[in-house]
Amino acid sequence: MFGWWEECDILERKAKFHLEMNHLGLAARLLDNAINMFEGKPKKHRGVDPARLSFTRASVCRLAGSSQCYSDIKRAIAYAPRNASYLQIRASWYSQDKMTSRAEADLTAAIKLDPEVAHYYYLRALVRMDGGKTPLAMDDLASSIALHPYTAEYHCVQGRILSQQGKTSEAIESLTRAVNLEPENANYYHWRGRLRRDQQFLSLALEDFDKSIFYAAEHSDFTWRSLTQAQMKDSRGAIESLGRAIELAPENSVYQQMLGKLQFGMGDCGPALESLKRAITLFPHSSDNYMWDGLVHSHIGEQLSATNSFDEAVSHHRGTKQLIWRGLNYLRTGEYMKAHHDFRVALKQGEAAELKLLLFWLGVACDLRGEKTEATRYWDRVRHVSANTPPSPADFTVPARLQLLSSYATSIPQGSMSDQGKDVREAEAEKYYDEFVSQPFPAFTARLELDELILLSRLYPQNSRVPNH
Repeated sequence: MFGWWEECDILERKAKFHLEMNHLGLAARLLDNAINMFEGKPKKHRGVDPARLSFTRASVCRLAGSSQCYSDIKRAIAYAPRNASYLQIRASWYSQDKMTSRAEADLTAAIKLDPEVAHYYYLRALVRMDGGKTPLAMDDLASSIALHPYTAEYHCVQGRILSQQGKTSEAIESLTRAVNLEPENANYYHWRGRLRRDQQFLSLALEDFDKSIFYAAEHSDFTWRSLTQAQMKDSRGAIESLGRAIELAPENSVYQQMLGKLQFGMGDCGPALESLKRAITLFPHSSDNYMWDGLVHSHIGEQLSATNSFDEAVSHHRGTKQLIWRGLNYLRTGEYMKAHHDFRVALKQGEAAELKLLLFWLGVACDLRGEKTEATRYWDRVRHVSANTPPSPADFTVPARLQLLSSYATSIPQGSMSDQGKDVREAEAEKYYDEFVSQPFPAFTARLELDELILLSRLYPQNSRVPNH
């Protein structure tokens, strides 16, 4: 005859066997039987531990997707209230289930039980990040690093938080420490490359993406390398890298859209439209796919197709940039009332990055409709915003940016002007355009800028000339 504790041990062993075989229901019933044998018995007897049994059953329920896991692990914690690892595991479940406050409370309790365990501070930092408590998360990461300075992941996460706070230089230093601790970890090169790209250290960023690809060739690494090459004006290299990404993730519509944009930047509009068509087929609900399809059609003068694509883009997402581009297309087709309407709706959405652009084009739309006073009012607002707003990267990332206003918008309401005045403004336009194309932006962005200059020159042929490019 077996003693009860021996029967418990046998049931536990059988449960573990069935768990390995993925027989979750049978494993849970066997553990139930073993736990029930402890009614009125000691908390632990001859190696059989009810806390361990309860925890194992909780793990089985978690694998099965049952909420019973929480009551089982609660019982395990009641049997072993000083076992910090049970609290840490329950915290991870709470975190996965978006119960961040409970996860944070459990990790705080675990830290009180074992204050020298660096990993608990690290996990609480992740939970606090999810809960928007970034300063407290940084404190926890500092504690993790102080206790265990040779764990590369702690430095990596610290770097990513610093980057979110706009402290890019410090973030790169943290990620460099992570790279030095684990020089074969592709993820650390990847994140440092993205930060270096943000800082316009493009050659260094490219080196990081190459290292990341060397250690783990993920499609996202090829994509970021492609974006960096595009900024470096290496369009062919960018297309080659993106081709590798597409080989690894052929169903990714974003990559097809990016390919279309790169081909458009090189002037290969036919292949660009084919790539964008594939993107639309893969993800027919993407507003951006239709918007870029419309931009390419507009560039080659196929206004009807462009109009249809812009209408589709707006129908899927009535966003600011979609309305701006459809409004510009209406200007091309002479539908100034519709253009004015789209610009007004976009302006009401209040995206600060697009404010100067929208005010400028609203002025153009009003001017073309004969509303000179209203046009002047919008252009005066542009001057006011420009005078009271420091330059931002956004001024270089949308077409018809503030640089154009200095040469065109300020002169449009003035009527006739001397040839000398025109020459000065045209020289300014060339200077601003040259400044723009010298920035590290992909060729397709410069091509859109040129399209806006062409549109402006056609709307106001007496006042403007398309700069050489």
